[in-house]
Amino acid sequence: MLTLAPFTFCANNVPGTDPLRAMDMARRCGFHTIELSAIDGISEQIVAERVSPEYVMQIERELQKRDLQCTALSAHCDMTDEAQFARLLKKIEFAGQIGAQLVNTRCGPKARYAVFEEHVKRAAEAADRYGLRLGLESYGDIVGPASECGGVFAELNLPHVQYTYDPGNTYRFCRGEIRLDEDLQNASVPVAYLHMKDGSIHDGYIWNEPIGQGVFPYPAMLAALERQGGTLGCALEMPMSFCVSVRDLSFRFLEPPDEQLYAQIMQSVEYVKTLAHVTM
Repeated sequence: MLTLAPFTFCANNVPGTDPLRAMDMARRCGFHTIELSAIDGISEQIVAERVSPEYVMQIERELQKRDLQCTALSAHCDMTDEAQFARLLKKIEFAGQIGAQLVNTRCGPKARYAVFEEHVKRAAEAADRYGLRLGLESYGDIVGPASECGGVFAELNLPHVQYTYDPGNTYRFCRGEIRLDEDLQNASVPVAYLHMKDGSIHDGYIWNEPIGQGVFPYPAMLAALERQGGTLGCALEMPMSFCVSVRDLSFRFLEPPDEQLYAQIMQSVEYVKTLAHVTM
């Protein structure tokens, strides 16, 4: 049985821009580690422009009040966009100062690969200064399904740049036309970190659902991941604050109440515990 350690709460589970609300939900659900959220245009609970020693200390105090540790940062952006990349560097600075081990991001359009290559090397250098790993997430752009993206990592050849697998993003950008278990069974690069989502398509939208209640074949997926190694870092990320149009991948934002968030997160945790050992 695969061990998920740490099994982390992703702040992107909680809608809005208030990191304290996300921290409170993480502790209520029994987590001791959190992946804070600084996702451009979607979940900006950590704000790049505010990063300073004082801001980091403020967030760190709030984490300590709740007996939480920030182990990772969701810092997704288009790395080929100069302004977004500048913000990513500030997010890396935040992650390093807060004591995280990992910064996750997406990459950018394949047509701008040369810019991405230059920027990812600079981002890796910035991360290295803090002892951080940089996770390139499966997002349907330069880095996509596990079976297809090994060449990108081989070409970059950057030891601390790793592959973060997000089945929800992979499913979304393939518009449901992918077997996620087969994708992992045929992985061309090791999966170093998992963003655990579930989902399905109905009413013209791709929905994020509690783990085990969507169509993702998690028993087979986790079995494939176990074969590459017995322990894997994982963040439970089931953002019920939006769904995505199948037609054009545009976002429709939602506002589920906290009691619904809590109930569905706990349903997910209980289901995951039937499939894997978890260290929360």
